Amino acid sequence: MQKVKELMPEVPIEIYTGTPQQSLRLLYWWLELHETGDIKHVMFPDSQGLGDFINLFQSGSCKLAFGVGEEGKIKVAMWGQQGGPGIGFVSYWMSKSFRQHPYEGLAYTFRLYQLVFGLFDVIFGVTCQEGMQKVHEKMGYELVGEFPRIWSGERWWLWKLGRDDFCAMLIDLLGEVPK
Repeated sequence: MQKVKELMPEVPIEIYTGTPQQSLRLLYWWLELHETGDIKHVMFPDSQGLGDFINLFQSGSCKLAFGVGEEGKIKVAMWGQQGGPGIGFVSYWMSKSFRQHPYEGLAYTFRLYQLVFGLFDVIFGVTCQEGMQKVHEKMGYELVGEFPRIWSGERWWLWKLGRDDFCAMLIDLLGEVPK
């Protein structure tokens, strides 16, 4: 347990505010999502076109936080919208190249979730990737339901995670909730 905590580096997170540099990062991220095929797993069909994708974040209706790699591109991101008092609908993505860096990836993931739980008591997320179910369960998520053929004709799963469940998972893994 102590070893995991020691191996996780401190990581910087940016909040999207629409600066020219961030907007360029958004464009490169959109390109990577399309090149890897990840776009169909993390964005609803009506947000997959370039204009709709950029407007999602520039309009301010959807908040975006992300970590940037050495090359200046987004390597991990979390975005979401308020769904009611204390409730958020949240999505998460990590670049395929960054998935090979488990401790740094874990550090970014925890940091992003800490930011989200500073805003919401409960978050909901969906996935159309059956292989992600075990990951959600390990993080403390509870399966709310399965829905057939809703997202691009594929079935998807709705998951719920409360702040207390997330903190309990951190304590199990790290022995404490990091500051």
